[in-house]
Amino acid sequence: MEYFVFDANGNQYGPARIDEINAWVREGRIDASMHVMQVGTTYRFSITQLVGIQMTEPILSSPVQPMGGQFQPGYTQAPTAGGQVQYPRAVNHAPVDNHLIKAILATLCCCLPVGVVAIVFAAQVDGHVRRGDYVAAQNTAATADTWANWSIGLGLVGICLNGGINVLPMLMQ
Repeated sequence: MEYFVFDANGNQYGPARIDEINAWVREGRIDASMHVMQVGTTYRFSITQLVGIQMTEPILSSPVQPMGGQFQPGYTQAPTAGGQVQYPRAVNHAPVDNHLIKAILATLCCCLPVGVVAIVFAAQVDGHVRRGDYVAAQNTAATADTWANWSIGLGLVGICLNGGINVLPMLMQ
């Protein structure tokens, strides 16, 4: 996967793979205050939440010097961080709701085929969390919630149509 890196001024760097971002960290060009966004998404999150980034120990003790020379094509320049850099030792993530109960109830009570799709997506969320891919977990949870909502909506439409079909002949008499 590739990510864009954003500094405090909103400047965008990349796209870059995890190994390239780790190289920028080792070179002191990225600090814990920066944000990243996976290519193809619009969700920005702290660089410290990116799985695979090695920002557990302080690296710099002096101001960072900008990178000189040529950079790989497709990049504007490497991000720079100034001053003393202190990296957090641990990253706490908010729990991700997988919407599995909602998906199961929607399947049983509303629209079976659409509800099954919601269950499939809901079941994938915990696997993403175990791997540490919180962006994928949040996206998959949102997809499961959307499918469950569609199942509920279609079930309500079905109930209304069924009620109309059964009540209409009695009103016509």
